[in-house]
Amino acid sequence: MMSHQIAAAHNQAMTMLSRDNLEADSAHQLRLSALASKWTATSLGATLTLQKLKTGGEQRVLVQHVNVNKGGQAVIGDVRTGAQ
Repeated sequence: MMSHQIAAAHNQAMTMLSRDNLEADSAHQLRLSALASKWTATSLGATLTLQKLKTGGEQRVLVQHVNVNKGGQAVIGDVRTGAQ
């Protein structure tokens, strides 16, 4: 259901933007742009909510520091040693 709501909000935003491009009146263009912005924000919010539902709200951030001296070399990524 949420995926359909996200798609509908995205569709509305794109509709407002396409109407905005066809509009000659700048005041009406501004209103259409504001509506497109609101629909985009709605779509983004729903997407983030869907992501939280899928992941259980868990976030994992791994921060590592690597110091490489002059003339040295470094490999960045998931490096595993031994047989797998």
